[in-house]
Amino acid sequence: MLKSPIELRQLQLFLQLAAELNFSRAARKANISQSSMTTQLQRLEDVLGVHLVDRNRHSVRLTAAGEMLRSEALGVVDRVETLVERTRDAAGNVRPTLRIGYSEMAISSPMPRIIQHFRKCYPDTDTVLLEQSSNGSEKALLKGTLDCVFVPTLQANPRISNLTIGEEVIQVCFPETSHLLEQATVRIDQLREAHLILPDEGSRFSERIMRAFAQADIRPRVITRLTRVSAMLTLVAAEAGVCFIPMSLAGLVPSGVAARPVAPPALTVPFSLVWRREPHNLVVDRFVTIARKMTGCEVN
Repeated sequence: MLKSPIELRQLQLFLQLAAELNFSRAARKANISQSSMTTQLQRLEDVLGVHLVDRNRHSVRLTAAGEMLRSEALGVVDRVETLVERTRDAAGNVRPTLRIGYSEMAISSPMPRIIQHFRKCYPDTDTVLLEQSSNGSEKALLKGTLDCVFVPTLQANPRISNLTIGEEVIQVCFPETSHLLEQATVRIDQLREAHLILPDEGSRFSERIMRAFAQADIRPRVITRLTRVSAMLTLVAAEAGVCFIPMSLAGLVPSGVAARPVAPPALTVPFSLVWRREPHNLVVDRFVTIARKMTGCEVN
């Protein structure tokens, strides 16, 4: 008698490993970490009470038990997935839904192309787009109100996976009357006395800016924090202070405002697609696979 039930997800991951015979490649294609792949295999072996793979530093191969499980599991997984779809159809839940959150930065990221391609590949899945600031993203994912989010990379969390899809260069925006615009670039130490208009506390974008000031041993003079880039740029145009924006949003800069990059080394912030690892979501898996292929990036 089995110690505990075999989980469908464990069989799916085992089949991925059996196809690749490489833990690293199998984990990437399953959109999980290599350590998670190893853990799931160990749990499956523990439930069955047998070894499914033999591995050393150079190779991975299936044992006799692993070969038998692979041949039988293929049909089992296919039948279960068909059963799920037919059950949903019978209940009238024909169209699965993917709820995608995004920050303002995402508009100029690969996000639109990824969503367009996903819709072409899976026309029977509805995609719902909801604007979400980065400092509320983790809570939205863990509560299950969103399935995935495009935001500046979140802090490491064992319950969340991320796929870095780009590195945003940060620019400083000044009123056109600023004498600092005479230079092609601006050093952080030249902003020692500047009145700063920053994003909300807790956002990764804001944290990156504050870290740059800390590295320059400067205590910044923050006069206000706002959520939207357009609101920050409006205050800059009114000569209330300076703000920071990703280069991809340079098109939002209004008349009366000009932008300059930070002097080398450039000030950047990584931008990612993030999602929760559990419970497993097949629709999210499909979306992440498309994002990974289109960007050539790897899951962290």
